[in-house]
Amino acid sequence: MKVSIGNLEVEFINGHLIKFDKTNLSLQEPHKIVASNKNNTLIVLLYDNEEKIYLLNSNLLISLTKFINLLNAMNKINKK
Repeated sequence: MKVSIGNLEVEFINGHLIKFDKTNLSLQEPHKIVASNKNNTLIVLLYDNEEKIYLLNSNLLISLTKFINLLNAMNKINKK
């Protein structure tokens, strides 16, 4: 799913379960959100049943509120 919010392009990519053939092993690929404006790109990973969001670019765990604040800041940067 891809949407535009103000000056931001936001894309949500569904994660899925990866099963390895002939084994009892599997790996959960996380959901991804890619937000970008003309100057910056932000990629975050979301796992099912997790309250925190992983910032791929900086190896940080943040809350949903902090992520929304980052998106708002990215949107304001482009308006100037």
